[in-house]
Amino acid sequence: MQATISRSTDLVNGGCNACPTVKTTSYNLILRNINTPLEDLDVPSLVMAVVLKAGYRQELRIDFMEEYVEFKKEDKAIQLLEEYGVFVYRSGSKEMKSAAKYPGNEALFNQVNRILTDIFELEEVTFEIEK
Repeated sequence: MQATISRSTDLVNGGCNACPTVKTTSYNLILRNINTPLEDLDVPSLVMAVVLKAGYRQELRIDFMEEYVEFKKEDKAIQLLEEYGVFVYRSGSKEMKSAAKYPGNEALFNQVNRILTDIFELEEVTFEIEK
């Protein structure tokens, strides 16, 4: 599967005389000819965008001691928990821990593909950053 990531940088004014102008970067994932905005260029944002396009549904679950996001598709359920800055993807007896950010895009894309193939059992995605 092929995915393209586009990036745009804008100067945003806070709206008042005391607020400074801030440089912001926005990312979009183009997968199967559908443009999806990303919260950030990190593991949780990329994984979420790809699995939702693959037919998974996302639900916030709140239990007595923990809160997590659950991705469901047919009889498969994957939990995403955040524990002390580490993201944990859990499916049955399989578990994979991940940082949100990685140094360099190649390391980031490799980690996303490990989660997609090992935990979600989806095909690998070839990410390309638009120049």
